[in-house]
Amino acid sequence: FNSSDLREDGVPMPINATFPCFAWSFVRHPYGGAIATVGATRVAFTGVDEEGPHWGAGLLAASFFEAYQETDILGEVFAGAQEAYANNAPGDTFTLQEFILLGDPTLKIGWYA
Repeated sequence: FNSSDLREDGVPMPINATFPCFAWSFVRHPYGGAIATVGATRVAFTGVDEEGPHWGAGLLAASFFEAYQETDILGEVFAGAQEAYANNAPGDTFTLQEFILLGDPTLKIGWYA
């Protein structure tokens, strides 16, 4: 906190609602934002070594692109990534809870023919 976070009576405010969610800032960009985005609701962590990602954001991202090989519908890809993550990192439900999809889950990824 700094002095700008204090109310007039000197008590700190419980939250700072000044900055938007990073993922939401992609969607709401005033000059043509994204139609959808997947992002963490807070700082995301990961476990990566020379063999690749093992848990956290890195493994969920890898799972997302693996799920994209099965379907090109955004919500199905995201759900597939979540399911694969839950199977590969069963003790880490926090990562599944912190990542959200902002946008229409029925959107097709890529070109519409």
